Amino acid sequence: MFVRTIRGLVAATLLVAAATTVAEAQMQSASRFGINAGISNPMGDFGDAADLGFTVGGHFSTGLGEKLMLRINVDLSRYGLPSGLDGSWMLIGGMANIVFPFTTESEFKPYVLGGLGMTNAKVDITGVGDDSSTELAFNGGVGFNFNMGGKAWFTEIKYVSVQGDGGSLDFLPIVLGIKF
Repeated sequence: MFVRTIRGLVAATLLVAAATTVAEAQMQSASRFGINAGISNPMGDFGDAADLGFTVGGHFSTGLGEKLMLRINVDLSRYGLPSGLDGSWMLIGGMANIVFPFTTESEFKPYVLGGLGMTNAKVDITGVGDDSSTELAFNGGVGFNFNMGGKAWFTEIKYVSVQGDGGSLDFLPIVLGIKF
């Protein structure tokens, strides 16, 4: 119980800090929204308990000075269960990420990102029942921004780990998205 209280306090502190930073950063740089979709590969022990899944999400990003961006993501991922079981895993999470875009002359603009957040994981097994918990999560990844058809697109791959009392749920989403 004490650990969950500490996790809740850390998450609340991060959200307040992010909201304050967003308000300050909006005065310095243009902000954007984005949406994405793709596949999500469960890894490690989670890979034994779930099949390849899909993911959809949205984000809000804004500048933090000249080089960094703050990006707030909300993502939903769904996975089937292994053969012989009927049901699914559903993960819904929010992350506050710092994005560092590299300056290049290329049409593809690479970036790295990393962040912390909270994710609710729910497993539902037909005929058995369901179980869910909300836990601290972190992620890190790489991506590319590019223009196509007059629109701003991006593709990225990141490692996500949802920490739990009995271990972690690790997965690798690979997405394509568009920014507005």
